[in-house]
Amino acid sequence: MTGSTKIKALSTPYLAQAPTFNILANPDSATPKFITQEILQLIEKAITEQVYIRIKYINNNDQLTQRTVKNMQLATVKEDAKDVTYMIGFCLLRSDKRNFRVDRIQNIQLLSIRYK
Repeated sequence: MTGSTKIKALSTPYLAQAPTFNILANPDSATPKFITQEILQLIEKAITEQVYIRIKYINNNDQLTQRTVKNMQLATVKEDAKDVTYMIGFCLLRSDKRNFRVDRIQNIQLLSIRYK
């Protein structure tokens, strides 16, 4: 049969997630700086592997939203003499490119789905 679709079963839809909060092994894992670094590392991995991510994000109105994002990039800018890192990506909820402050991302999951 030509043009048939092959479906691969997934054991889990997630490749990784952060934060890990492994406080017994690393007491610093609950600090904002450590959490932001963990999240940044997973964003960089998602960019390299070209996979979707799912994030829980606190927006400017302090509302928690869940977004699925692809085609991410990172950019660091100065805000009030402080470096702030943003993730720019295509948000599936809004069907448009959006900017997310990395320090406002509460949770990130790398999905087992490639976008290219």
